[in-house]
Amino acid sequence: MQVGVTLTLYTRSGPPGGEALDFREVKKVGVTHFDPASHTKVIVHGYMDNGSEDWIVRMREEFLRMDNFNVIVVAWGPGARALYPKSVANTRVIGAVTAHFLTSLKEEYNVSMSRVHLLGHSLGAHVAGYVGSSVGGIARISGMDPAGPLFESTDAAVRIDPSDADFVDCIHTDGLPLKDLGFGTMSAWCDADFYPNGGKLQPGCPKAASHLVSDVFSWRVLDAEDAVSCSHSRSHDLYINSIQRCSFPSTPCDTYQRFQAGQCQTCATPGDCVSMGYHAADSKPLPRGKYFLSTAGSAPYC
Repeated sequence: MQVGVTLTLYTRSGPPGGEALDFREVKKVGVTHFDPASHTKVIVHGYMDNGSEDWIVRMREEFLRMDNFNVIVVAWGPGARALYPKSVANTRVIGAVTAHFLTSLKEEYNVSMSRVHLLGHSLGAHVAGYVGSSVGGIARISGMDPAGPLFESTDAAVRIDPSDADFVDCIHTDGLPLKDLGFGTMSAWCDADFYPNGGKLQPGCPKAASHLVSDVFSWRVLDAEDAVSCSHSRSHDLYINSIQRCSFPSTPCDTYQRFQAGQCQTCATPGDCVSMGYHAADSKPLPRGKYFLSTAGSAPYC
């Protein structure tokens, strides 16, 4: 099965529909609106998604409202809609293609990887990890509910981890066990791991009915997609709203239970807590460890 990977560039000055980038012929980037001196955001979707998902459109538009970024969407819809284990295997292919493209940008246009920020949801978080480990020098990777199934208890080399970029931050929103249709993880795989509402089930999301693991991997529960994906999708919704709407102050703590009991640091004064999402990197020094917070159950979730 072909993974069908495409890369599309969005800029303030370019056409609204974006400009196709050919990872095989990077010299053609010179005729697009790509600016080698600008910061570059690379967005990678996950399982069962494609490059035209509403959340990707909203995220790229939010970035372009903020600044004159190069926003590159890595789409791999055909490869992401295979049986889950096959899609997991496809992430390495997508990672290799994206890494080759970024390396070519560095060599051909002197693009600094210190200006590159990768953002991946679900399986896309692991794609971003593969890219970072291959290219080296990437400034930041943001994982939005990194996929847990088939990645739990694996070596760091085959999943997102802190060595993949100068700063790796992750939001965990769907960490229920797989038997309860949790597609994320509670594992702290990043420099800073954020657990809104405990990280397992998000307010406003229905609890999915239990299915056999075989049903999950074959996606025979697609008719219950809203229930299955609600908490998993909340991670990218929270991230989008963190860019210019919500600060999402988060408390450093070792467990959600201690956070709920008020046994950890409070956010009484500015600087006490770290912002979850886009502005997590604004803290100096960069945050490390686990962070907990509560959010609203409806947009914009502040």
